[in-house]
Formats: sequence, C-alpha cells, structure tokens
Amino acid sequence: MKLGKFLALIIATAISLPLLAQSEKPSSSTFSVETRVTNYIQRGYDLKIFFYPANTRMSYGVSVTGQRLEGLGKDLVFDGDNLGEISLRLSWVASLLARYHFSSDYKGFFAEFSAGIEEFKASYQMTDRRDLNGFLSPGIGYLWFPFRKDKFYIMPNISVNFLIFRPEMQHIGPATYRLRAVHPSPSLSIGWKF
Repeated sequence: MKLGKFLALIIATAISLPLLAQSEKPSSSTFSVETRVTNYIQRGYDLKIFFYPANTRMSYGVSVTGQRLEGLGKDLVFDGDNLGEISLRLSWVASLLARYHFSSDYKGFFAEFSAGIEEFKASYQMTDRRDLNGFLSPGIGYLWFPFRKDKFYIMPNISVNFLIFRPEMQHIGPATYRLRAVHPSPSLSIGWKF
C-alpha cells in the first residue's frame, strides 16, 4: 500500500514537471524604475524602484516623491477656507509599496497597496507651516508595454489615500486648511524594467 502511494507521487511529479517548466512567470528576478509624470507637471519630483522576485506575481517597491498642489489637486486633498490664498506643497513622501499582478508576465492590471509618511507645507507671504501625516493607500493600475521589448512601460493608476493620523484644522494667513481623511490619488507614470 505504501509503495502504491509512493509510485503515485512519483508519477504525479513526473507529469507536472513539464507543466511547471512552461510557467509564464519570469524565472529570474528583475527591477524597474518608474516616475509619475503627473508630479513633474505640478512642479514636483517622483522616483520609485521596484523589485520583481522570480516565480511570483508580486513586486515590491520604495518611493520618494513631492509636488505642489494647485487647482483641482488642492481641492481633492484639502478641506478649508480661502485655499486659493495660500501655497500648499507636498514637501516629501516616503512609502513602501506591494503589487499583485493579475497576469503572470506582469503586464496588464495589478492591485497595489502602499503605506508611508508625508510632509505638507503651507505658505502665506513669509510664513510657513509644516505638518506630518501617515497614510495607507490601496489602488489599482495597468502596466502597458507599448513596444515589442518589454522594457519601457506606461502606467495609469488610481489609489485612495486613507490617513492614519493627521493634524487638526490649521490656520495660516487668511486661510484654514486640513488634509481630507480620505482622498483619491490619480496618476500617470512611465517606467523602465531591467
């Protein structure tokens, strides 16, 4: 009886090995570098580095970013009065990210989760005020490789930021402001996969 189970295990393994060898998942680890074009449009910066471990649909990244908030961006992120009278800037953000790719070759849709801290700066004339907050951010995006070689990619993404701590209503000059507890974060990024 034990010999029969042992033989069945060997046969099942022998049958499945060719199937495992045909897996579409990359067999070696890779990296990518990406940046949010939308941050540069808003006079900011953005750099993300991602690691794609072999034989998995996950990727992991670190991010450093910052930007000015004007117009619609300011209205999406802040509550308050007279926001047009002050300058608001996301001075810096440091975050860790994890993505689950729905396709084993990393193309197409993915789900993302990030967590981090950020500093906002409000300015009015010669007065500055800085505030820290933390966030958790689930999102979804799409990796599109427009060229034959899968190196350069374009990535639209939408995330929702949930603040885990934030300052109370702040006053500076003629304005009051406070970060919204929940706000969307749409973006368009470009990247290069090594």
